[in-house]
Amino acid sequence: MKKITFVAFEDNANVFTNWSSFINEHSGKYQSKSLCLKKHPYNYSLQHDYDVLSSSEEELEKAREWLSNSDYIVYSEEDQGCYFQYSTATQLKASLGLDPIFDTKGKKVAFYSGTAYRKKSQMFNQMDKTSFDRILSPLDLYRLTNKDHKTGCIFMCEQSKMTPASIKESIVERFSRPEWIISHTPTNRQIKGSDFLLKIMEKIQSSSKNPIKYVEKSGLTPQESLDLKKESCFYIDTLSIGLGISATGAHGISSLEALSYGNIVLSSTYNMEQKAINKASLPFFDTEIEYPIRNLGQTVDSACEKIEAIMNLDKNNLIEMALDSYSWYENTSTPEKFVEKFIYEIEQA
Repeated sequence: MKKITFVAFEDNANVFTNWSSFINEHSGKYQSKSLCLKKHPYNYSLQHDYDVLSSSEEELEKAREWLSNSDYIVYSEEDQGCYFQYSTATQLKASLGLDPIFDTKGKKVAFYSGTAYRKKSQMFNQMDKTSFDRILSPLDLYRLTNKDHKTGCIFMCEQSKMTPASIKESIVERFSRPEWIISHTPTNRQIKGSDFLLKIMEKIQSSSKNPIKYVEKSGLTPQESLDLKKESCFYIDTLSIGLGISATGAHGISSLEALSYGNIVLSSTYNMEQKAINKASLPFFDTEIEYPIRNLGQTVDSACEKIEAIMNLDKNNLIEMALDSYSWYENTSTPEKFVEKFIYEIEQA
């Protein structure tokens, strides 16, 4: 089998570690491991395969061997302070004796997903031209890439612990309850626009014809957050207002978690171009598709208007909307679909 190594500083949101696990489970022709400098501060149930700074010499030797023999090295730079260097790679060279980008023979694939790339995209674009064979971007950051033949775009993915049939039954059941929960689970209330959302929801909740109940909870464990989404009819991710470079104009993994449990999801997604959505849809669709996450825009007024319009739809329309959203998730963002898409992309390198 061919080998893949996912490389990051601590793997924000455990994205690479989950992807690696999905590839091992679903690809059939690739083996994968995650290699990071340090452990993630959150106690995720799935841990990195290698944490270099806390590894024994025996573990480091295994990590060197795996990295050296990998056919693909997928790299994410999470250091916001780096300047014309790949900071994580440099630190790995010092600790491991091996630079994952420049001292290995495998194809190099860059994936940028967060603030480091958002702040310094031009610098990374210049460096990546000669350092990487393939660049992969999530939807919201595609607009900042070189958009050349090396660049692909991917949907993120999430694994639901329920069967498709049980989720579809649950959607109908949740809309039959006396209260329809609208959940919001911010890790950073300022970036998520939580104060604005609270004022909007106080207004809408008091006037809606439907039995909606807004529930905001911070500081949840990953499992507690999932449990709340299982009980929700709607999920609101982010309202990006007045944050400058910190405004994502997109949604996070939490939105995909909500989709995977049949929630109707709303978020500011104004930075997600249709061209990026179409590119990410390959090879599943070759025509333009509608993205299921409803865009709240960049102002309180636009968000209030969008949320109010959806919350006042009749029950049957909302059930159909939720089922359509879940169908989109089934067709594009399950672990199985992600692995198919990811392998398709890296094999373009």
